[in-house]
Amino acid sequence: MLKWARESAGLSEQEVASAEKIYLDQLRQWENGDNSPTLAMLRRLGKRYKRPTMVFYLPSPPQDFTVVKDFRKLADSAAGLSAELRYALRRAQERQAWASEYLSEIGASENALIGSLKTSDDLSDAASRFRETLKVTIRDQELCDVPLEGFKLWRSRLEDVGFFVFQASHVGVDQMRGAALPDKFAPVIVVNSKDADSAKIFTVLHEAAHLLLGTSALTGGTLDDFVLSPSSTIEKFCNRFASEVVMPREDFIRRVPRNWKDNDDEVLRILARTYCVSRSVVAYRLVECDLATPTYLREKWSQIQAKLRDSGGGQPQHKLAIGRSGPAFVSLALSAYHGNAIHGGELSSLLGMKLSHLAQLESMIYPSRVQSSLGA
Repeated sequence: MLKWARESAGLSEQEVASAEKIYLDQLRQWENGDNSPTLAMLRRLGKRYKRPTMVFYLPSPPQDFTVVKDFRKLADSAAGLSAELRYALRRAQERQAWASEYLSEIGASENALIGSLKTSDDLSDAASRFRETLKVTIRDQELCDVPLEGFKLWRSRLEDVGFFVFQASHVGVDQMRGAALPDKFAPVIVVNSKDADSAKIFTVLHEAAHLLLGTSALTGGTLDDFVLSPSSTIEKFCNRFASEVVMPREDFIRRVPRNWKDNDDEVLRILARTYCVSRSVVAYRLVECDLATPTYLREKWSQIQAKLRDSGGGQPQHKLAIGRSGPAFVSLALSAYHGNAIHGGELSSLLGMKLSHLAQLESMIYPSRVQSSLGA
């Protein structure tokens, strides 16, 4: 069990021994069953492997998460995943498994959008239909004063059609921008909380395209792998689909002045503000619409990315829980808790939050109840 926990966390023997300041032979003795760690050490190892202490007392390893195979940036093997990324994926899949089982048990309908799209479909028509399904207009995008509002807009509309949108923390953007985990009851999109809010919008729609295709994905973030040289036809399609959804071609071309190159930075800024996306996504769209060359995008990419900032910062636990799991998943978990389908410990584990913050969490998820109580 000790060996399984370490390996599934993506850590080598030497990494653990060095981090815990123990002898390598000592760790090997524990893993070989020749000796046993103290309870205090077992708890430390559980914390490092991000496993509850009781898991080490199981007779055999539980069914673990399946590493997403449809990579764009990372190597197609478990060895290519950092410990942080492994944990982020495992957490997403654990929450997805719970949500899927719970929704199935209460008689929820399967999500008809999953697998409803094909790469042979007319991309413009498919993107237009999806915008209509999400009920997002250009005016909605223009009304978003800051990128965070734009991300919340798309996240909310995606959750309205049954997609769960999680945010992973402590993972480098170069390792993962997003991931797609299809499921007939609880399809999941994961975005990187370290990424800029404006960049998350393109990512969340790219991963939504994967769900519509019924394919899983793990998306990295370098220029070549992410934009210029996607590794597969599906990746190229998802890029184009996301771009068409967020910036419809006809509307976009109409807004680009003929002499845009004379003051391209200002044009990029205005278009990014209009659609509430990053300037790098606008530059990519210019290439897609044959208004710029890949060379132009390559030149602009690094300087634009350097100016992007993530929306991190210290926040109270209840806000972090909503940010990580999304309002839809939090609401589902609260519904299960109040319906006695799960106990307090399970709710705390699902949301990664202490129950002492439950009242604050519910005041954000159910603001109308708070207003009603104040009115009464």
